[in-house]
Amino acid sequence: PHGGGLAVSLAQFRPEKNHALQLRAFARFLELAPERRKPGPERVRLALAGGCRDAGDRSRVEALQALCVELGLREGGGDGDEDWDV
Repeated sequence: PHGGGLAVSLAQFRPEKNHALQLRAFARFLELAPERRKPGPERVRLALAGGCRDAGDRSRVEALQALCVELGLREGGGDGDEDWDV
C-alpha cells in the first residue's frame, strides 16, 4: 500500500548477526537519502525477521527496538507505518 522497496534481513536474533550494525547502516542510508523515507515509490523500508531461542535473544530484540527509537527509525504510531519494527 505504501509503494517503494523493502530490504529484508532474515536471521535469528543472535549476537553474531550484528543486527545493530544493520540498523545503524540503514539509518545512515536514510540520512544520506532522506527522500527514501517518504511514502511513495522511492521509499525504502527495512524489515528484520527471525527467531528468538532464549531470553538472551529476546533481550537483544528489546535492545534493537530501543536502538530504533534512538536512531529515529520508528516514526509511526504503532500502526505498521514505521521504517522498521519487530
